[in-house]
Amino acid sequence: METEYEKPLVLVVDDDPTNLRILVSKLNREYRLGVAKSGTKALEYMGKQIPDLVLLDVMMPDMDGVETTQHIREMGKKDPYFAVVPIIALTA
Repeated sequence: METEYEKPLVLVVDDDPTNLRILVSKLNREYRLGVAKSGTKALEYMGKQIPDLVLLDVMMPDMDGVETTQHIREMGKKDPYFAVVPIIALTA
């Protein structure tokens, strides 16, 4: 039996509460989930824990998904995993 910590960690980043609710409800049985409501919060989260996958909304206020991706890849200069962590862009 797989323990909770053996499940892959997926970071879901979206500013829309409905989208977050849908994604969390679909993914929570198979994955450990981190949730961030902005690009800034996603970067803060990733400073503490590196996810196995990032599901990232493209259209967000303040820092959009493209800029967030650029910052994640920039973090790869200090920790090579950030340069290759899979990122899936989501958009309406």
